[in-house]
Amino acid sequence: EYRRRGDISHIGKTANSGHYISNLYHKSSKTWLEFNDSEVKPIIGGIEKNNKKVYMLYYKKVKP
Repeated sequence: EYRRRGDISHIGKTANSGHYISNLYHKSSKTWLEFNDSEVKPIIGGIEKNNKKVYMLYYKKVKP
């Protein structure tokens, strides 16, 4: 079993133009955070509420 722990989203028309944003799960506070340049903010409602196009997903294997 695996749990999603982060992702990278892209905003823009092509990979050569636009902007990348990272979302990561903060284990101790049990919240999702959006990292956008120097700004870090919680994702209200959880990662499912984030409407950006996901470019890459990160998962962590859960111990059986």
